Amino acid sequence: MRTLLVLLMLCFTAVSHAVSTAENQRIYVNSDFKRAEVFPSNSRGLPILKDIVVADVLNKKVSFIVRKKGFNPKKIIVVQKSLFSKKIERLQTKVISLSDLDAYRVTVTLKDDDLPLVVFRVGSFLSGSDYFVAINDLQQAGVAELQNNKRLPARNQLKYVETLLLSYPSNFTLHRMQTDLSIVVDRLDDAARTRKRTYADKMAFKAALALEKNTTNRYEWKEGYQRYLKLYPNGKYVNKAKESLRRIQLGLQTERNTTNPQSEGDQSISLLSLFSIG
Repeated sequence: MRTLLVLLMLCFTAVSHAVSTAENQRIYVNSDFKRAEVFPSNSRGLPILKDIVVADVLNKKVSFIVRKKGFNPKKIIVVQKSLFSKKIERLQTKVISLSDLDAYRVTVTLKDDDLPLVVFRVGSFLSGSDYFVAINDLQQAGVAELQNNKRLPARNQLKYVETLLLSYPSNFTLHRMQTDLSIVVDRLDDAARTRKRTYADKMAFKAALALEKNTTNRYEWKEGYQRYLKLYPNGKYVNKAKESLRRIQLGLQTERNTTNPQSEGDQSISLLSLFSIG
């Protein structure tokens, strides 16, 4: 319990530090040849794509202006990444102190034109703040990435399409992809449900078979097959279960006849009762 409390306190301290760090610094990039402020992301995932600033790129370079008292260049990490895949490149940084007090220019050289996001992290893993900028149109980049990545599972593709639609709800291509992928995912779900039912059907019948192997009580065998038929009246093994029930019923009847045979007198009385008049 004490260890858990310590960990919770450390996490709270880290988050508090991250908030205070973000509040005490300002980061800017040039966008459309004007300086635009970049705000830290509120989560570890992607921010709303339409809110991401598109930075000006000059000779494959992007420059950030950082305003922070006591800024430590060793505590920054800048990466270039795709929107949805795991492809990522760490970028080299060049830091220059500006004449303005507590202002620095951080320049990075891009590595891959197909990676549309640049993430500027200030601080450590736990207490860092992430600042996202784009190097080209994210709507086009997102659609192109999904169309070109055919190996991505349909369920993941649908999730990413819906993420893009949050920012670009009027994109016809995305709506068409959403419709097509929804059909594929529905079919996959139906197939998964069918496999699950088929497996459960098989295991229920195996359970009934196991009673015959592990017990000598025919009534238990009978209950096992009856239970199967009740659970799976249209199951794959219905005919086999019914055949087993007939066999078991015949065995039970034979067992009763062997255990309680009728005497000749009883048989005569039975015959008389059958043919008696009135």
